[in-house]
Amino acid sequence: MMEFIINTVVPAMMYVVPAVAILTLVMHFGTGIINDPKGLLKTLGAVVAILVVFFIVYSISSGEVPTWMKEAKYAGWSDHSVMGFDFKKLLGAGIFGSILLMVIGIILAVVMELVNLVK
Repeated sequence: MMEFIINTVVPAMMYVVPAVAILTLVMHFGTGIINDPKGLLKTLGAVVAILVVFFIVYSISSGEVPTWMKEAKYAGWSDHSVMGFDFKKLLGAGIFGSILLMVIGIILAVVMELVNLVK
């Protein structure tokens, strides 16, 4: 079972997950234009902000193979690209970008609760 997951599911998800995300955004934008055109600007701004954060993190990513991956099954992927991006930089940018967005979310939640407390 583990071999099936590693050899089939993981490589397939590298293409399925972005495709589902893009399809979801297109469907959301399609219904958003009809229902609330001004609200669509907020969503579009959020998507642009996330993309900007990702590409900034991608551009400063070192591209070194993480130590946990050096002996992993996909260590040979270090020379490959995924959808035109360097795999090592994509992996580092994804991990660091996720952590960065979580920290920003926690900080904003605390700040907004303090603002609500003052009101």
